[in-house]
Amino acid sequence: MPVRRRRHRRNRLVLTRELHLALTIGPSPVRDDALTDALLCEVYAEHRARLLRDDSSGHRPWAFWRFEDVPEPLRATRPELVAETETDRRHREDTAQLEDRRRAWLAEHENGAYGATTAPGGARR
Repeated sequence: MPVRRRRHRRNRLVLTRELHLALTIGPSPVRDDALTDALLCEVYAEHRARLLRDDSSGHRPWAFWRFEDVPEPLRATRPELVAETETDRRHREDTAQLEDRRRAWLAEHENGAYGATTAPGGARR
C-alpha cells in the first residue's frame, strides 16, 4: 500500500496512524515497504516533540533510537524472526524468575515502606 506524503498548512507532514505506529514501534518488516527511512526521518523530525511527549510508558519510541545521535551499543534492535533457541528459552525462564523475586521483595517491603503500615481493614495504624 503506497503511503502518500500529505501535508497540512505551512507544508507540514501529517502524522497518520500508520506513520505514528511505525515511528513508535518500528515499521513492519512484512507490510511497510513504502515507509522509507527518509520518509520516517522527515516525519519524526517534524513530530519529534509530540512523539516523545505522548509516550507514557517511560520508553523512547523506535524512531528516537533510529534517528537521534545515540551511540551504537545503546541502540535498540529488532529481534530476528526465527525459531526460539535454547538461549531464548533460558532467557525467558531467567526473566520469569527475576519477576518472581521482584514480586516477593515488593510484597515483603510493601507494608513497611517509609514507615507506613496498614491494618487488616486498610486503615493506617
